[in-house]
Amino acid sequence: MRLVQFREAGNTTTVALVDGNALRPLKEVASVHELARKALSEGSGLGAAAERRLSDQVLDYTRIEREGRLLPPITLPDPSRLRVTGTGLTHVDDGNTSDSTTFMPEVKRL
Repeated sequence: MRLVQFREAGNTTTVALVDGNALRPLKEVASVHELARKALSEGSGLGAAAERRLSDQVLDYTRIEREGRLLPPITLPDPSRLRVTGTGLTHVDDGNTSDSTTFMPEVKRL
């Protein structure tokens, strides 16, 4: 499941499920944060909460992207409370190597 947030007319935020090149907007939520809070209060996962809120509307993902209407994946009412971090690892072996002792292959001099 992949979710996006984007701007609608009137500068409102919409959450949608990505379905190939289509977006299927969700009802009853204006942000991924709100969807997550509703999922927690309902005792369900994010995917199940999104599926329950799918509308019948289908939008063109490429058009919304081209118009510059995509928003960050998650926003909060108070942006100072959100911290996004990452490890920079792109592969399992990168993590294994970074956790191991320094590896220095033996160099043979000619």
